[in-house]
Amino acid sequence: MPEPGAPTLLQSREFLLDRRWRDHVHDAAQVENAAVCDEFWQALMAIDEIGAGWGREGLGIMRAPNRMNYGWKDSLAQIAAPTLYLLGEHDDYARRIESWKALAAPQRMLVRVAGCSHFMQFERARHLLYRATAEWMSGGTFMGHTAGEFAADTAGSLVSAAA
Repeated sequence: MPEPGAPTLLQSREFLLDRRWRDHVHDAAQVENAAVCDEFWQALMAIDEIGAGWGREGLGIMRAPNRMNYGWKDSLAQIAAPTLYLLGEHDDYARRIESWKALAAPQRMLVRVAGCSHFMQFERARHLLYRATAEWMSGGTFMGHTAGEFAADTAGSLVSAAA
């Protein structure tokens, strides 16, 4: 049976940008260019003409699939593919760590990245995200590691989470 909840998330500009993103910005250097927030919203509205027409004052509503529901968590133990899991320090760790722990893949690596949020691809840490993804996809490692739990500082240095 599916978990309770709706299959689609609906979020206003204010909710997405202020409550989900800017509320998780903890220092001025985290988002190097504040204009990226507006550009992000404009790009979302450009790819969803229906959602762009919804909402108050014509600002639009972001529509997205709700990936946290409908039984996919029950399948995590069956995933054997190498998995790199990057998590921003200011993301919802308690909510997201459950899926990491449920993975059974022997080659799985978690990196908790300092000084960023769920939206790290638009923040200072984006360089680490891009480098980690490229290394993992091309060689199945990141900074010489294939498995384990790590923390990365804002400069991109990696240390064991146990350290």
